[in-house]
Amino acid sequence: MTFAPDLPVRLWQAGIAFAALGVGLLAGIDPVRSALAAAALAVMVVVLSDLTLGLCLFAFLAFLDYYYPNVATLFVLALAMSWLAVVAAGGRRAREFVSTHPAATWLIALLPAWAGMSLLWAEASPPVTSAVVKYAVNGALFLIAYTAVKTRRHIVMVLGAFVLSAAFSAAYGLVVPAETTPYDDLERVGGAIGDPNALARLLLAGLVLAFALAAADVLTSPKRLLAGSAALLCAAGLVLTFSRGGLVALVCALAAAVVFAGHRRAQVVVVVLAVGLFAGGYYVTIAPPETRERLTTADEGSGRTDLWRVGWEMVEDQPVLGVGAGNFGEVSERYVSEAGLLRRSDLVLDSKVVHNTYLGTLVELGVVGAGILFVLLGFSLTCVVRAARVSRRANDTGMEILARGLFVALVGMLAADVFISEPYNKHLWLLLALCPAVLAVARERSSPEPTLDPAPNADSGRRTLAPA
Repeated sequence: MTFAPDLPVRLWQAGIAFAALGVGLLAGIDPVRSALAAAALAVMVVVLSDLTLGLCLFAFLAFLDYYYPNVATLFVLALAMSWLAVVAAGGRRAREFVSTHPAATWLIALLPAWAGMSLLWAEASPPVTSAVVKYAVNGALFLIAYTAVKTRRHIVMVLGAFVLSAAFSAAYGLVVPAETTPYDDLERVGGAIGDPNALARLLLAGLVLAFALAAADVLTSPKRLLAGSAALLCAAGLVLTFSRGGLVALVCALAAAVVFAGHRRAQVVVVVLAVGLFAGGYYVTIAPPETRERLTTADEGSGRTDLWRVGWEMVEDQPVLGVGAGNFGEVSERYVSEAGLLRRSDLVLDSKVVHNTYLGTLVELGVVGAGILFVLLGFSLTCVVRAARVSRRANDTGMEILARGLFVALVGMLAADVFISEPYNKHLWLLLALCPAVLAVARERSSPEPTLDPAPNADSGRRTLAPA
């Protein structure tokens, strides 16, 4: 009996055929669910057939994590299956991340492991299990992105999909009537995400990356025009979120853009001034008075300071181990009376998060878990900074601008995370995972390719490889 080397491929084809048959049968029972199942099947086919296209599709649909977190998790698992297929086929790059960044690999594995260990002391186990799955899935994005992103074109594709996702969410928020937030009477744009603060964070990253794509000279003129239009949509949506945290993050991103601009600082300053005048001009001349009052009045962060006070009480009680992954909401009730006089104790009791990613991680995972997360953040930022420097030395302007844009986008998102709790956010982890891939591409583009020396070696009679 002979072994068919294409048997796995045939099994996948048979599985897709049976799934398509099931979708057809479902159409006669429930057309709406049948259409959703057909769309899911099409996504699965794309993901399993091309890892890079699958990652681009994930970058565009990552906002689904706010509505259907299980769907987003399954999407990453499908990407992981595609990555495993590449590894099984002998893909060299699929194994390079582990050998090139062994310490980071251990930290990626250690974060969900430490979160899982908190089952031993957490009051509730379901939140811990959920956190472990999310940390593991997000960590897998590092391996997936490193394998899928092999060229500068791939970087442009993934970042372009991210920008399109942000622009789509902004356009959705501008078209659909804004909703009144529970804690004030303002109508704030929430976009496809539904949360104005989280939307501001996404639009800030989309704005920066759209400018980077337009300036990097890696797109055709129509596509650069499209990137510029996406930047305008993101800017408009950002100011209409009326997010104080988003504006603080914008200031941090603009400052980072100027500091990290390199030899193009003059051009960057012009763009920064234009964005600042656009946002400031709107709030000063067009925005309603209640909006200006909200932006200029601290009011203790709409209850955030109460949450932070309670969170810090937890840190003081469990500084090393934390209260357990995802367990802030499970133990906050008994801390309300201990934290002293609170202006918004109802918010503390209703909230499941601290509204600060870093304090929340420290509360739930202790110094150990927070330390792992901070080192991973530093690893990604260091990678993209090194990528910019490598590209600068190689005079690779396009790669340099993309790397600098990715760094500034991450600075903005991480600054916004001071005001919201997004430790599992797919948008953030996708950009973090891209950083080592961008460094690998920058190194490969800067390294001279070996060429065959036409002159034979006099001693051995063999041709030798000489650098180009």
